[in-house]
Amino acid sequence: MSEVVNEVIESLQTTMRPRQIQARCRGDENLTVRGERFLVWHAVQNIVLNAVEFSPNHGEIEISLHSIGDAVEVRCTDEGPGIPDYAIDRIFDRFYSLPRPDSGKKSSGLGLAFVREVAALHGGNVKIANLPGKGAIVVLRLRR
Repeated sequence: MSEVVNEVIESLQTTMRPRQIQARCRGDENLTVRGERFLVWHAVQNIVLNAVEFSPNHGEIEISLHSIGDAVEVRCTDEGPGIPDYAIDRIFDRFYSLPRPDSGKKSSGLGLAFVREVAALHGGNVKIANLPGKGAIVVLRLRR
């Protein structure tokens, strides 16, 4: 999983660099998930891209990897504004999207719905919550 996360971070450098956003991966480098690498890569990419799009300039994103029983957890935290209370229950709905802080534009609303589907296909789930103070955390849990 650390290889997947680091590839995703590298793939987003052209988006992060102009805004001086830093992303790093930490945790257990030897965790693996049995599943479709292509789908898992794109699920992680969607999570990290959302963190980038909602992060302030000079923000930091942390992706950490943890072993929890028979699962691997990928936790992604950012320093953005968090998720408005009215959106928490809808954030994984297809076609639901929040305006990006910088541009006010919305995305397709398919990214987090895709992440939820990939998690289910891999015997896991995904959750999102606001952090105290600022930012959000997404926890993607996949069966080993």
